[in-house]
Amino acid sequence: DIPKNPIRPKEGDSHPLGALPIGTAICQVEAWPGEGAQFMLKAEEEAKIIRTVDDRVVIKCWDRLEFAIPKEAQCVVGTNSIHPLRALPIGSPNRMRWLGMRPRSGLFKKKDGRMGRKIKKMPPTIYTTPFAEFMKDVGTPSSKGIRGRSMVMDAPSEGKRGRLSPSKKLTPNGW
Repeated sequence: DIPKNPIRPKEGDSHPLGALPIGTAICQVEAWPGEGAQFMLKAEEEAKIIRTVDDRVVIKCWDRLEFAIPKEAQCVVGTNSIHPLRALPIGSPNRMRWLGMRPRSGLFKKKDGRMGRKIKKMPPTIYTTPFAEFMKDVGTPSSKGIRGRSMVMDAPSEGKRGRLSPSKKLTPNGW
């Protein structure tokens, strides 16, 4: 049930996206209701609810991408926790070794922005679809489940990588 007025969320509780107020930090978000969490699964990842549009809620992930997800999709309020040893401040290269990580090259140059920064426009909002609809009419009869266009390459100029030239192919008459 999605109430008319947004609820007061408590961190760690699971609610439908439509029941939460705008600006709530969320994690483990379903792309479509009932299909399981798709977004913000790793440690210390979170998304924010930006706005509602008709029967969808727009969330912003990774400070860049916006996804329009149905209001009925479940999510968890707050962020995923991180193991305390992973959150330790690393004070020296020896501590890295103690934690089982190999040393890096040592040279670290912070980028200072002297050459400027390209400012790009935001990508458009991505509208999610059910997985079954997304994978409909995918692949070929012999190899199902491969997302993308299938093409047959039979002209000699197409797909030369890994292909033997016609003079070196084994034919019924021999090489």
